[in-house]
Amino acid sequence: MGKVYVVGVGPGNPKYLTEKAKEAIGEAEAVVGWDLSLQITQELIKNKKVYPQTAENFVEVAKNVASEHRDTDNVIAYLTTGDPCVSSGIRKLEKIFDGFDMEVVSGVSSIQVASGIARVSLEESAVVSFHHLGDVEERKTAMLNALRQGRNVVMLAGEVTPDEAAEFLITSGIRGSTRTVVCENLTFYNEKITRGTLNDVRNMQFSPLSVIVVINPKTGR
Repeated sequence: MGKVYVVGVGPGNPKYLTEKAKEAIGEAEAVVGWDLSLQITQELIKNKKVYPQTAENFVEVAKNVASEHRDTDNVIAYLTTGDPCVSSGIRKLEKIFDGFDMEVVSGVSSIQVASGIARVSLEESAVVSFHHLGDVEERKTAMLNALRQGRNVVMLAGEVTPDEAAEFLITSGIRGSTRTVVCENLTFYNEKITRGTLNDVRNMQFSPLSVIVVINPKTGR
């Protein structure tokens, strides 16, 4: 039986790559990942068979790798940026690699880094991702309901941008004065942190690689 490690390689800076992740990658004969995850691990994947993924072919590549290695004892490292259980489609990977011994190697996500920067507790927050995961309006409503219920929101931008999220929340009745932190390009050389309000955010433009933290006054901050 083949084995697949689903490895979280951190938000971008190699300093966030865990020792456990390095060990899992070291065991693997084959490595699958997007360009960023391959860049983060470039020193670890030399002399391994590498299967690059893109936005157009990532599912097809994963299926081809599973088919190629299904009846072997090979070890595969499937790399994901951040943590494998945040916006990585872990359920789909379970189906693709059905029959493999699968182990998830947790990593540091941009959600965790952004929460630390904003100094909010994830226990008091709702995480909402707009990385192509289902109905956009449902997720916008989930974000709004979380704020109405007294929780913070930590949002991964994607199909919805920070300014669009701010506009939606304000027009839905959330106060424009609500404190907000936008984290762009977290852990990269061009990282940028913007602290302000929802009113500020809706009048600005940000990198697609953004995490937005909307701080609910009811959490005591």
